This record gives sequence, C-alpha cells and structure tokens, in this order.
Amino acid sequence: MSELDLYRDVQRYLNLSFLSSVRPQPPIALPLVAITAQAGGPGSGKWSRPDLALVHLWRHTYSPSYSLDLYGFEVKTDPGCDLTGVHEALAHTRSVHYSYLTWEYPSKNFDTKDFKIIFENCEAYGIGLISFSKDDAHSFQIHINSKRAEPDPALVDEFIDTRFDESQKQRLLDFPQTDHRR
Repeated sequence: MSELDLYRDVQRYLNLSFLSSVRPQPPIALPLVAITAQAGGPGSGKWSRPDLALVHLWRHTYSPSYSLDLYGFEVKTDPGCDLTGVHEALAHTRSVHYSYLTWEYPSKNFDTKDFKIIFENCEAYGIGLISFSKDDAHSFQIHINSKRAEPDPALVDEFIDTRFDESQKQRLLDFPQTDHRR
C-alpha cells in the first residue's frame, strides 16, 4: 500500500468530521479539501507539498470580518512513518496555519517505542498527530492538535492559488457575498 492509496480515506475524514473534532463549528463557514501532493507553484519541492490541504473560511454570527485557516496534512503509511514525516509536516508551516502528520497506524497500541518517538516529536514541534486504520473508517483519532503557525499571508495566497482547483478558488472568492447560514 502506498500513501496515494490512503488519500481518499483521509479526504473523506476531513470532509465529514475533522473540523468538528478540533473546534466548534462557527455558524457561517466554508471548508474545502484538496489532494495537493502533486500540486504546487514553480520551484515547490517535496517538503512544500502537504498530501492534502483544507482551507476553512469562516466567521461568527456577530463578527464583522471573515477568518481563513489553512491546514496541511502529511499522510504516511505505517511502515513509511518516521521522523522524516514529522519534519515534512513542520516544513509545511511555512505556508499553512496548522500542520498534521496523518499516520495509517493500524495498531491500537499507542505505547510502542515508535509511536512514542513520533508523538514526542510532533508535540515538541507543535505538529498535530492523527492516527487511523485503513480498514476502519471510524478509527481516526487526533492525538495532538496542531499549534497555529503564522505564515506570510502572501505564501498562504500562493498555496491556495497553486493547489486548489478553479471551482474551489471561486467558491472562496464568492463566499463573503453570499449568506451561508445553516
């Protein structure tokens, strides 16, 4: 199994339940998920491309302004997860507000040496850690929430512009002009 085989499972999780697990949902919100592993601007390298990204445009009912959060997700298979994955996720904070290492870890044993090393390093660098089993769509577990990074707003714009498709970018641009109350 390759990382690519895991993208759809992670995408489904991000679309269905990720945001509600990390924060209360504001009443006016637009979340968009993209597989971004092969996307990127000129000169973007392996460590500047999270496998998936989620852009979340939102505002609270009485807030006069909108907020935008950009999340990056580095996906690793169980045998492919090591400290390199933590550092790849850390590199993503150059362009995203929140970065997560998303590990296909079928074992429910979180006391292993390997898991503890990954956990401790994610925690030390402020990287979020999510584990899941490919065989169980309900197994996604957030072990650590990512700490917010403050990337240059121009890099956030460039990231969205080069990694999200035209229809998603248009939805972001149109969003504040439309009432999206649930």
